[in-house]
Amino acid sequence: MDVFYGLRFLLGVAEAGFFPGVLLYFTQWLPDSSRGRASAIFLGGSATAYIVTGPITGALLELHGAGGIAGWRWMFALEGAFSILVGFIAGFFLVSRIQDAKWLTQEEKDALSEAVARDKEVRDRAPSVSRMKLIFHPQVAVLTAVFFAMALTGYAITFWLPSLVEEIGGLSPFQIGLLSAIPWICAVIAMYTMSHFTDRAPDRRPYLAIALVLSATGTFLATLGSPWFGLAALTLAAVGGKCAATLFWPMAQSGLDLKIAAPGLALVNSIGNLGGFVSPTLFGYLKDTTGSTNGGLYTLSAASILAVLGVAFVRHTHRGERPGSGRGEIAAVTGKPAVGEAR
Repeated sequence: MDVFYGLRFLLGVAEAGFFPGVLLYFTQWLPDSSRGRASAIFLGGSATAYIVTGPITGALLELHGAGGIAGWRWMFALEGAFSILVGFIAGFFLVSRIQDAKWLTQEEKDALSEAVARDKEVRDRAPSVSRMKLIFHPQVAVLTAVFFAMALTGYAITFWLPSLVEEIGGLSPFQIGLLSAIPWICAVIAMYTMSHFTDRAPDRRPYLAIALVLSATGTFLATLGSPWFGLAALTLAAVGGKCAATLFWPMAQSGLDLKIAAPGLALVNSIGNLGGFVSPTLFGYLKDTTGSTNGGLYTLSAASILAVLGVAFVRHTHRGERPGSGRGEIAAVTGKPAVGEAR
């Protein structure tokens, strides 16, 4: 067991820089007017993973005993091997700079570079902050608090959803996985639909507040009614949570000075993701103490509402161009959507 915990810790260390690195990667490839949709595509990967891995994990668990190997070992071995393969292949396709993109013409590269440069100029006007003082930076602190509250609810849905579905009764692990995929299917559809509109909005904060309210409402409603009603309520919570994440990260990218964007995003992500530890721990404690999951769900609903209040203090940075103009200029040159160009 100690080895298991040690390996899980090392996995967390390896993952720590991935997410903020991708967000920084977006700032170097896309103008602000397109990063909302790009973030939706990227974050949609995690939601899609829940859709796919739910049934697959259920099927792999049913291999329990095959070859004298436990089902959970089959699951970790096969899903881990696939992740390693994808990471190895990605190394041959990702490039660091727009000018290195072989799938773009020179005219397309120039148009995209100019749009990104305009956003960079706007962010460069902001005063720089010492990295040593980064943890005390007001904007970093607010973003961290909001993301922490979002992580609390998001991880609770991830961990508690299969248990709630199991309460329906009479289901195999594979069927539980299929039903557990429903909230994430709805979340992916909502994310892509919403990002198409919010990328054109001059201010994403009202939309983020609405998404957090949906998350809180769904989490609260999950305490009422039957397991089937709870599944519908958690679907609403998943939609709100994933849409909130899609809105949050473009705001964090544009709200931080470019000079501290990379360490700032890393700090927000690392501290905020402690919600992944606090959420199941708090949820389990309240369940053991009260004999019900309701206390944990009420607490997570309150966290989402507090995050709504925090959104009001997130700095709004006016874009360096009319909303949508960067996307339009790139599309005029390339004849295809801006997000698609940079992929």
